[in-house]
Amino acid sequence: MKTCNTCLESKPLGDYYSAVKNTDGFSNKCKECSKKTVREYKKNNKGYHRKSMLMKTYGITLEYFDFLLKEQGNCCAICGSKSSNNSLSDNFVVDHNHVTGKIRGLLCSYCNLTLGNAKESIERLQQCAQYLIERGDYSNEQ
Repeated sequence: MKTCNTCLESKPLGDYYSAVKNTDGFSNKCKECSKKTVREYKKNNKGYHRKSMLMKTYGITLEYFDFLLKEQGNCCAICGSKSSNNSLSDNFVVDHNHVTGKIRGLLCSYCNLTLGNAKESIERLQQCAQYLIERGDYSNEQ
């Protein structure tokens, strides 16, 4: 048993996250209080995670992301959709060359997944288009 420093309740050790730095090997906050703290932090610091992720992953600021989006008409650089088509976020995806890291543009999730699943191969994408043309059974309305 251990007493949580936040809610002051005694709880079994299984209700605490491990913390190597602490002498007993467990966090001073129970899991429930830790989760509440994280939720409150995210609520009070909206955009912080996004800002740090953009800088860490792509080396760009949120302001530069917004600039790129405005430059391409607030839509996907490939299909022109005004929606990110992302169930997890309203944000477009930063498309970049995985070898050089150079940013190409901002894409909706569908276009980003299409490029990724095609392994960014122009030849494969052309083959897919040719397949649809030859079969004659496609629609641009989807």
